[in-house]
Amino acid sequence: MRFVMATYRLRPDRVDEAKAAIQEYIEHVKETEPGTFSYHCLQSDVEPTGFIHLMSFTHEEAEATHATSPFLKKFSEKLFPFCVEGPNYETLQLVSCSSWRGAASKAGKY
Repeated sequence: MRFVMATYRLRPDRVDEAKAAIQEYIEHVKETEPGTFSYHCLQSDVEPTGFIHLMSFTHEEAEATHATSPFLKKFSEKLFPFCVEGPNYETLQLVSCSSWRGAASKAGKY
């Protein structure tokens, strides 16, 4: 499993437009990249212009497929002009993992 994090900050006047593009992009990844195990985009509560993308890939080839996707290029061309900082990319090592999906779902949170 391979993990990647991307961080960036947006211009405040472009947050809503960027969020729409992010949602469209992640849906496309879900539908077309079977080797992308998970893809999450998080927005900071403290700094609402700050975003983190957390991605996990089943193997190195899946990460390469994602990185060279024409749709990623299109998404980047749309998003990057809205950035005031970043994007910055970092590979991550998994230390520990568990899922609380069932508990959160039962609590009506997801």
